[in-house]
Amino acid sequence: MKKFIIRLLALFMVFIALATSCNPEEKYPKDVSFTEYSLSETQCQWANLPYDNKVIIVNSIVDLEKHIDCESYTYPIVDFSKHSLLIVSGLSNSGISEIDINSLRQLSSHKYELNIDMLLDGIKRQTNWVIALVVDRMNNKDCIETLITDTKLPSLLNTKWKLAGIVEEATGLLRVIEPKDCERCYTLRFNTDCRASGMSTSNQIEVELDMERVIYKLTKMGEIGDGYLFGDILLKVTSYLYRENELRFLYKENGEKYYLKYYKIDEL
Repeated sequence: MKKFIIRLLALFMVFIALATSCNPEEKYPKDVSFTEYSLSETQCQWANLPYDNKVIIVNSIVDLEKHIDCESYTYPIVDFSKHSLLIVSGLSNSGISEIDINSLRQLSSHKYELNIDMLLDGIKRQTNWVIALVVDRMNNKDCIETLITDTKLPSLLNTKWKLAGIVEEATGLLRVIEPKDCERCYTLRFNTDCRASGMSTSNQIEVELDMERVIYKLTKMGEIGDGYLFGDILLKVTSYLYRENELRFLYKENGEKYYLKYYKIDEL
């Protein structure tokens, strides 16, 4: 009888060992894979968001449609049987040049951490931002903390810029416009962190970076080379993007995206 009990205990220990090896304990923290979700190429826009840096966990089409406003139902589909959509929105008192999702980490069974890096252009204006990520299915009660790291670009004040050319966004191809050897043509000099004066080929221009818009004042008379083309493009510019050594003025032509690319030539 004693031997039988010992054997039974031994079998029980083997069973426990096998069960444990088949279901190893989760180790934290661990990285969570994700895919970015965007409405940029649709006729839709985000709606009813709190802009409070907190993550909304969406697990159904019904809940998703509470946060999307569409002219037609063309937004990207999420398979909510397998995935969740995480939406986080916020406000910045500066223009934003770049947003990078550094990581999404699971810290425990129901606790997560979303790390976001922001590159700010330093131009004073209120900017709304939204990030959406598709992840493996999560529980609506999971807790996701948002950690944002801001890096501020140098002020544009007293900087001088020269036009490199026109870039087609889809291909990256750069077209240099004439005249190429005119030192004062197509230049800008910032007198404040959001206002600049400069030249086309023959006329003075003024630029103001206001909210997400770019406001131009220019006269098109006596231009040479591609000066008139340059003036026509200025009137189509809708927004800008500032990076440390590059300034872009964005516009569309026949549905395609282009931008005027300026590079910094000196600091005064």
